[in-house]
Amino acid sequence: MLTQYRTCPSIDLDIELLTSIKGIGQNSAMHFLAEVGDISRFSSHKKLIAYCGLDPSIYQSGKSKIESHISKRGNAHLRRIIWLMSVSVVIHNEYFREYFERKRAQGLPYKKAIMAVAHKLLRTMYAMLKKREEFNVDFALDVSEPILFLPSWETPVSFHKSLLILSSYIV
Repeated sequence: MLTQYRTCPSIDLDIELLTSIKGIGQNSAMHFLAEVGDISRFSSHKKLIAYCGLDPSIYQSGKSKIESHISKRGNAHLRRIIWLMSVSVVIHNEYFREYFERKRAQGLPYKKAIMAVAHKLLRTMYAMLKKREEFNVDFALDVSEPILFLPSWETPVSFHKSLLILSSYIV
């Protein structure tokens, strides 16, 4: 079945895009695409996460709102594929490994840290398939604070440092 699914040229491009992430192979990419179908069905990455059943279940009563485990309302096969992909990218991809280690350092147990990687991986794959771009580590890196490029300065300056510099001129 997967060989018939792969005859479409746009599917080949999608597989190529997904396999640009180190740690995702062709079989995983094909299974993911076969379960998800057309990515344009989802208006946001949040809807894709909910379709997979990885969204948090919410219990509300009165003023209390408790978010606990994943909802598991989505596709169980897709959830398994994403779990395997997440474990693989943690092993083979430095970017996702650093994210995983940061979550572990924050005190999350192994499985919750892998689920955090799964969320990040799904957001990344959603953006790649929507924009038709390969995975780029330089673009994916998080910047903790905005960087300003002001005309008079040659090097980029963080927002807080620029406030300090500008406040010294105001006095």
